[in-house]
Amino acid sequence: MRIKDIGNINARVLRENTPQDYTFQYIDISSVSSSGQISLSEPMRYNESPSRARRIVIKNDVIVSTVRTYLRAIAGIDWNAKDIIASTGFAVISPAKKYDPAYVKYLMTSNAVVDEICKESTGVSYPAISSSRLSAIHIPVASLREQKNIATYLDKQINSINERICLRERELQTLIKLKQSEINSVVTRGLNPAVPMKDSGIDWIGQIPAHWQVRQLKSCVNINNGRDYKDIEVEEGEGYPVLGSGGVFAYASQYMYDGEVLLLGRKGTIDKPQYYNGKFWAVDTIFYAIPSRGVICKFMYYLSLTLPIKKFSTATALPSMTQTEYGKILVPLPPLEEQRAIVDYLDGKYERIDAFIANINAQIDKLKLLKKALINEVVTGQRPITQ
Repeated sequence: MRIKDIGNINARVLRENTPQDYTFQYIDISSVSSSGQISLSEPMRYNESPSRARRIVIKNDVIVSTVRTYLRAIAGIDWNAKDIIASTGFAVISPAKKYDPAYVKYLMTSNAVVDEICKESTGVSYPAISSSRLSAIHIPVASLREQKNIATYLDKQINSINERICLRERELQTLIKLKQSEINSVVTRGLNPAVPMKDSGIDWIGQIPAHWQVRQLKSCVNINNGRDYKDIEVEEGEGYPVLGSGGVFAYASQYMYDGEVLLLGRKGTIDKPQYYNGKFWAVDTIFYAIPSRGVICKFMYYLSLTLPIKKFSTATALPSMTQTEYGKILVPLPPLEEQRAIVDYLDGKYERIDAFIANINAQIDKLKLLKKALINEVVTGQRPITQ
């Protein structure tokens, strides 16, 4: 059976005459994790929304990413969705009445089907598949009675695994908050609590050590634009890393810069600065900031983790920052030797915490793999189910 045989694909779209003040929540490719979790945007108006925000989704739909398919961004809409719009980068499958929606969700997220989608995709660094090609993919489909039994069994098993994942994620968030709290304190107040303090004039910091300076970010780092890399892309896994807001997602045959830099978001994910040291290519959704004389890059990275970036951003559906906006941000800057001491302190203090974080992440990854394997084995008949 083909995917298009189990239901309609892209049956509902926003029309051009949609009222400009129509408000909805948006799902783009980055909103869906490889484990099928969806992070909805804040409510946005139609006249402020991205041009790709067009696919209407309702309860029981399954959304399947047709771009960057290696991300495996596939999820079921298992709640009473209202005013939810997905990107045109998704194919929206609406199961016919003779197919169990929960079963269809599990089937479409199984490795057997996802691997076929990836196999049928074209492109190296940005693989994609058309909706028509997706709809023609053959899939194994059980009888309706078996579908319901499979869905009931998987609901129980997956909920149990998800509870274990949630427990590990709570532990992870506790460690991350502990780490962030210490960073906030040290990079704005220093390592010596006995030094005289002064008002910084920065509303999100308050007081800083009296001997520290207050400077605009542009005097601490030289902020540069990332650029499109597609004309120089090479086979995935070879060449120099192409860096975006989510980290490395492709490789290029040339590099833009070699050395320590602070990476700052330009569009979309603007509140997750990164530190990088080495040869790289930065895409046009980020800036790379080179430290000025007398400024340690790693200190600026730790400091950037405390910046309330969204406060300074353009308040639209897709938050953005310009070089000028970044450059005007006021930041505290200690003397060079004190910057170095703070970096050494934080690097050393968090080596053990980072090891704990890595261990918990590894446990979460194993549980997610277990969940995927279970789904795949059950929907393909490799594992018998017991009610």
